[in-house]
Amino acid sequence: MSILYAALSALTFGVSDFVGGFTAKRVPALAVVVWAHVVGLVALVAATPFYAGSPDGP
Repeated sequence: MSILYAALSALTFGVSDFVGGFTAKRVPALAVVVWAHVVGLVALVAATPFYAGSPDGP
């Protein structure tokens, strides 16, 4: 399962880096950063219900 999470993480970071760089050529960099944070927050809020409670401590 950890390999799947790592692959999804790498894919997500790669796509966001490409899209951010591509978009920053046409739009001011500050606008790209603001929209990236907004989209990230929406994704985080959407994913929150799928995670149970608090993690187990060491």
